[in-house]
Amino acid sequence: MLLHWPNADVSIVETTAALADVKRRGMARHVGISNFTTALIREAVHASPVPLVTNQVEYHPFLSQAPVRDALAEHDMSLTAYCPLARGEVFSNETLTRIGQAHGKNAGQVALRWLVQQDDVIAVPRSSNPDHVASNFDIFDFELSAEDMQAIDRLHTPDGRMINPSFAPEWDNAG
Repeated sequence: MLLHWPNADVSIVETTAALADVKRRGMARHVGISNFTTALIREAVHASPVPLVTNQVEYHPFLSQAPVRDALAEHDMSLTAYCPLARGEVFSNETLTRIGQAHGKNAGQVALRWLVQQDDVIAVPRSSNPDHVASNFDIFDFELSAEDMQAIDRLHTPDGRMINPSFAPEWDNAG
């Protein structure tokens, strides 16, 4: 179970206590957070009476989450990547397409492989199309080279974020 968005009107102590209560009652095996910045991660970990296992954040080839990944690593937490196909934008990217052609894969499969090939990153693509779901799972029979990974890392842009509602926290600067 995840606390989906931080809420400035409710203390992190209160919300992490509620998550811990749900876990203690056996209603969730694990608990975590979502859309938390590095400062909020540290605050939540400090406040939580039970271990937090993941932070679910937007993460795809056009958005660096390096500061968040570093903060999560400090606390032995994973990063769960939502919007991993950048709302379909990955399919029109020349770099991802070129890498995909070299592996007999499409650009979306390359983007998903790039994510799951990183330590402690989980990708959660969304699709109701059975063909797309099958394609999303067909990423474990190839490996990206260090050069491929670096080429994809270079796709990060300062304006790569796709999900930024008015109630979002002030995001970390990935530099």
